Amino acid sequence: PLWATMDDATQRERARQETDDLRQIGAKDELALTLLQRAMVYYGQQQFQLALSDLEEARQCAPTIDLRRRALMAKTATLHALSRDEEALDAVVQAIALLDEPDVPDTDQSLDEWQDRSNEAEALHAAAAWLTAKFGRTREAFEWAEAGKAQNLRRQLARAAIGEDNPATRLSKSAFDELHDWLASEASAMVMFCVMSWGILTLVLEPHKTEPLAFFLELTAGELNQLLSRHSVSESSEQWTDVIFGAVPTLSEKLLHPLQGALQEVARHCQTLYIVPDASLYLIPFAALTFADGTRLVEHMALAHVPSAAILAWCRSRRLPQAERTCLAVGVGSAKGFSFAEQARAVAELPWTRKKFLPEATTEEFLAEAPQFTVLHLSCHGAIEKTVLDTLLASRIEFVNGILTAKDIFHLAGKLRAQLVCLNACQSGHFRSGARSEVDGYWRAFLHAGAASLIATLTFVHPEPAGQLALDFHQEWLKGDVTKAEALRRVQRRMWRQGIEPRHWASHILIGDHH
Repeated sequence: PLWATMDDATQRERARQETDDLRQIGAKDELALTLLQRAMVYYGQQQFQLALSDLEEARQCAPTIDLRRRALMAKTATLHALSRDEEALDAVVQAIALLDEPDVPDTDQSLDEWQDRSNEAEALHAAAAWLTAKFGRTREAFEWAEAGKAQNLRRQLARAAIGEDNPATRLSKSAFDELHDWLASEASAMVMFCVMSWGILTLVLEPHKTEPLAFFLELTAGELNQLLSRHSVSESSEQWTDVIFGAVPTLSEKLLHPLQGALQEVARHCQTLYIVPDASLYLIPFAALTFADGTRLVEHMALAHVPSAAILAWCRSRRLPQAERTCLAVGVGSAKGFSFAEQARAVAELPWTRKKFLPEATTEEFLAEAPQFTVLHLSCHGAIEKTVLDTLLASRIEFVNGILTAKDIFHLAGKLRAQLVCLNACQSGHFRSGARSEVDGYWRAFLHAGAASLIATLTFVHPEPAGQLALDFHQEWLKGDVTKAEALRRVQRRMWRQGIEPRHWASHILIGDHH
C-alpha cells in the first residue's frame, strides 16, 4: 500500500481512513489484510502495542481460517517481543489448531502454496517449542519441535505403506518414552535444533535424564544465512565448499561452544549422537566443528543425521535381522585422473557375502539390480541443478547413459532392502528444498525407497580422499563389531590425526539408522 511506511502524519491519517472505510462497507477480507499489513509496519518500527491492536482486530474480523491463523502467527511474534510469553504461547497454540495438512501437490502450480504452508507449520511448532522451553517444560518443547519436522516425508512414507506398523506416523507426543528407552538401549543421544528469527533453540536428549536439556543460542536465522553467504555464492559452484568450511570456526563458537559441557557429559554415557538439523543447519558438516578446548565433536561421539525422531524410528524399523551384507558397487566416470570404476571395484573386492560390480552402469541396470542387495555403493559425479524446479529432479548422479535423479529413486517406493547406501558423489547429501524443515534430494528419495541409512556428501569432494574414505569405511564396518556411525567416525578421526583437511573427510555424513 502507498501508506506502508507511515512515516508522516498524512500517511498515518490515510491508513486510518482506509480502515474506517473498510469497516463501514463490511469488507472483512480487505480489512483483515489491511490490518495485517499495517501491523507488520508497526512491528518493524517496534511499535508493538499498535501492532497488537491491529492484529487482534484482524483476528476477530477475519472471515477465513487462513487469515485468522496468519493474524495469530503475527500476534505470537509481537507478544514475544513484548515479553508476554504466556500469551504468546496461547496464541501460537491457537494458530496450530487452525492448521490443516495438505498433501504435496501434484502440479507445479500449487507447489509454492504448499511450501508456504509447510514453512508456516514448522515455524509455528518451533515457536511453541521455544516458548514452552522458556517455561522449563522441555519434554513438551521437544514434542512441539518434533511435530513440526519432516511432515511431508512422514505423510509420504505413510502413503507408501512400508511396513505394517509405520513408525513415521506413529511416533508422536505419547511416544516420547519409547524414544527415550531405545536411545538408552543403544547408548545413543539426540540433539534437535529449531532455527528462529531471534535465535536457535537446541534440545539435548540424554537417555540418563528424564527430560531434555534446553539451550538458547544467540545465532539468528538471518545471521546463519549471512554466514553461509547463501545469497552471494552459488551452492552449485565449487566455491560453496570454501564457504562452508570457512564458516566452521564461527559455527563452532556459536553452535558448539555453548553445548560443550552438556555434550561432553553425554559422551561419557553415549557412543552415538543423532543430529536433527533445521533450515540452513542441514548444510553444516558437524563432524568438523570443534569445542572450545580444541577437540572436535566427532572425536567424542559417532554422528548420524535424521530429519526427525519419527523418521529415525522408521529407519530403525527397516533393519533386517542378521542381514547378509551383499553389495552392488557401481562406478561411472573419472575426475582429476582418478577412475570411479576402479574405486568401485576396490569396494566390490572386499569380503561381502555376495557382490556385483557394475562399471560404467546404465540407470536401468542399477534400478533393476538395486532391490536385490543390502549395500549399494555408487562412485560417480554428482551435482545439484539450480535451474530445475522439481527438487527431486534437481539432485542428480551421472551414469553412462544419462542421469540418475533422486526422483528415479523415489519411484522405487519401498522396494529397496538396503541397510546402507553409500553415495560417494559430490553434493549427494545436499539438496534443494523450498520448505525449511523438509529434506529433499537423495535424503527423501532413498528413505522413501526403503533404505535404512545412507552416507552422502554435503559439498564438492576431491576424488582421491573421498575414494579412500569410502573404502576404509567399508573395511571398518565389515569387521562386524562396529556400527556404521562408529566405522565412519574411526575413519574420519584417523584422517584428522593424519593432518588431512576437514573438507576432505567431514563432508561425508551418515543419514538414518546408525546401527
